[in-house]
Amino acid sequence: MLIKFIHKVEEGFLSILLVMMTLVVFAEVVARFVFNHGIMWAQELTLIINAWIVLIGASYCIREKAHIGVEFLVDKLDGAAARFVALLALTACLVYAGIYLYGAVHYVWEDYQIGIELDDLKIPAWFNVLTGNQREYVPTWVPASVLVIGFGLIALRFIEAFFQVLLHNNVHVLQHVSEAEESMDLAESILLDEDVEPPVRKKSQS
Repeated sequence: MLIKFIHKVEEGFLSILLVMMTLVVFAEVVARFVFNHGIMWAQELTLIINAWIVLIGASYCIREKAHIGVEFLVDKLDGAAARFVALLALTACLVYAGIYLYGAVHYVWEDYQIGIELDDLKIPAWFNVLTGNQREYVPTWVPASVLVIGFGLIALRFIEAFFQVLLHNNVHVLQHVSEAEESMDLAESILLDEDVEPPVRKKSQS
């Protein structure tokens, strides 16, 4: 139940971020080229939203099996051997995510203690009135917290995948997109659309 709730929140949040980034960029273009006066904080906010989309989107792509997977070795193995290789790969992925998550927690915590602020993105006046906050600009640890959230979600996805392999022997839990197969399918579709026959290799004469 908790995992499903996280899935829904993740999808909804990504949708909100995409809409926000589109609106901010559109507003900046209109302000700059129509009114000849840009929005000072638009670029900074767009970069922040883009970073959030990338890191949270990486977790979402793991869940949807949208990352490119290399299946050559797993496809050559059967049974316990394939399962072992899949678990080994997922363990390496978990170690990778864990190292980055550990570093992200320390980075955000130190950033919070130092109290550095962003250059352009101001805190709304109403927020300061309600909370009694004295800062003028958003502290950098707020956008940087996506490092903890993003790598935390990535680690969660790898844990899910690990148990899928361990309990259900689903060795292809991560591999869904095959770059080689997609390239061949794309080439064939182009040839069919253009009514071009693929070149036939001639046998060399001895």
